[in-house]
Parts: sequence; structure tokens; C-alpha cells
Amino acid sequence: MKNKHILYIFLILIIVNLCCQSDNKNNLLDKTTKKNKNLFESKEILEINLETNFEKLFSDIDERRFYHPAKISYVNEKDSIISLDIEIKTRGNFRRDSDYCNFPPIKLKFDKKKKKRKKTIFAKETKLKLVTHCQNDSSEYEQYLLAEYLLYRVYNILTNKSYRVRLAKIMYIDTDDTTQQKSKTITHYGFFIESSKKMAKRNDAKVLKKPYLEQNQLNYDGITLLSVFQYMIANADWSVWYLHNITLISDKSKHPPSPVPYDFDFSGIINASYAEPISIFELDSIRQRLHLGYCNDTIQLDYIFSIFNEKRTEIYELYNNFPLLKNKYKKQTLDFFDEFYNIINNKKMIEKEFLSSDKTNVL
Repeated sequence: MKNKHILYIFLILIIVNLCCQSDNKNNLLDKTTKKNKNLFESKEILEINLETNFEKLFSDIDERRFYHPAKISYVNEKDSIISLDIEIKTRGNFRRDSDYCNFPPIKLKFDKKKKKRKKTIFAKETKLKLVTHCQNDSSEYEQYLLAEYLLYRVYNILTNKSYRVRLAKIMYIDTDDTTQQKSKTITHYGFFIESSKKMAKRNDAKVLKKPYLEQNQLNYDGITLLSVFQYMIANADWSVWYLHNITLISDKSKHPPSPVPYDFDFSGIINASYAEPISIFELDSIRQRLHLGYCNDTIQLDYIFSIFNEKRTEIYELYNNFPLLKNKYKKQTLDFFDEFYNIINNKKMIEKEFLSSDKTNVL
């Protein structure tokens, strides 16, 4: 009996040991996965330092701009400081104008030698867009940035054919010797946008740089989803014809290309102080919605509306669980979404807003 008892304990110990080994393997796998995660595989806020001569950088805002030497650094999962020499330049159109933004958007260019980027979160990146806070001394502008970041996330919820984004808390360190000490270092939120090539590759497609296409030449589901989304957020600042704030991607099949939107800061849902209604549409307010899609098909619209209805809870949870957006902006946003959902679930409003035969404004 005693021997049986000893044998039983021995078997228990073996089982426990095997379980521990399994757990250890899983832990190692998790660490490896974490170690090899690229920039857009996480939703955690990234903390980085960006160091350059910002005086020189921000004086270079003309049409012909140059890259400037810079350094980007962060602390990895092993608490080691990772530092990379990069190049940066100002970018954008409206937000590059110093009359509107004293801190314009930035483009980052990494060393072509992959060895230097290996085992970093930037291992798979060559060029990156960084959306910045625009104004140093205004908390409102940082709220605009966070609101725009969330709109990219909303479109991620609706479709994979969308740009991924990564929010970052950035310490900007100015190396200019003439800069006053008190302004040499500032910290603000910003977000990185996935490159067009990476976004297209993720969707087994390539970027199609072909302007002057009409909406009816594009993937039917894709353009309808996009146009309804732009209606949802009251954004008229886009055009398929001119490839304005639109990227086209095309897969290897004979299917029509799909449109992917970006740049949402002129949308009514953000309601930025600098945003004005697009003049050609004769809108009374930036908050006024206008459907700029050509679709007049009730069945197609019903299908697209069902996607929005299905994702409604997830979209609302995204905002409710995001602590950086002030409560008043959350309420304004969700109220604006409520209005949209009331419209797409009301037959009379659908007829008025989406099924009008007047499509003279579609570009």
C-alpha cells in the first residue's frame, strides 16, 4: 500500500513537471512573439524619443524639402535602450503651412541596411508617416489628433482594407543650440501610419497609382463601404478621381481596384477649429453630412449598413475604453454616431440621404 502511495506521488510530480515545461515553452513563445512584433502588431501606446534640430527641420516646409538627420529611441521589453539613426522631413499639405501648424507632420526614413533595424519594432519599416499635434500650446489640437487616430481604428474594425496606426507618446528633443532651454524638450502624442505598400501587401495587393477613375470603376463593396463611412464621420475631403486622400489597391485577380481612405482631420466628427466646409459642395457646416458615393442600389446599401450595425458595439467600446479622449469629446462623438445609426435604420432617411438621383457632386 505504501509503495502504491509513493508511486502515485511520483506520477503526480511527473505530470506537474510536464505542465511546467509546457508553460515555460508557452512563455518563451510569448516572449519571442513580443520580441519580434512589428510596429503595427500592438495597440499599446509606444513611448519614444525623437531627436533632431527642429529649428532647421521646421524652416524647411516649401514644396522642395529635404531629409534631416535625426535619432529615434525607445526602451524594449528587456529594458534596453534601442537607438536608431534616421532621417526626417516635414510633410503634409494644409498642416505643413506654418500659419496653421507650428509643429507639422513628419516623414521618417530608416537606413536601408536591414541589419541595423533587425530585432527592433522598426525592422520591417523603411519610411513612415507620423501625424503630430500641430500646435505646441493647445490641448485641443492634441484631442483632434487622438480623435483622428480613433477614426483609423474605426475603419480597421469595418475592413482589413484600411491603414493600421500606432499611437505613441513622443518626447521631442531639440538639438538646436540657439533654442531656449525651456523649449528644447516637449512631449506630445502622435501616431504612425502604416505605409501604403505594407497595407497593400497585407491585403495581397499592390498600390495602383492611377488617377481619373470614376467610382463605378472600383470594387462595388469597397467604394460603398468607404462612402458610407465618410458620410458617417461627415468628411467631404476626399476624391477618387484625383486620388485625394484615397489610395487604390489592386490584387492579382481581374477584380476592380479597392479604395482605402486616409486623412480625416477635416471631418465634421472631429470638428477641428481650422476645418471649413469644402466650397464646391455648398455645405452650411463642417458637421453637415453629404453622401458622395454613387450607389443607388438599395440591396447593396442594406448589405453595407448591416456591416455598420454589426460593428456598432465594437466601435462604441473603442471610444468608451479609450482614456485619453476627454469625456466631452467622447459624448459629442457618440452622439454624432447615434445620429448616423438613426439615419441608416430609417427607410425615409435612407431614401433622402443615399438614394437621391442627384450625384453631380461625386468626384
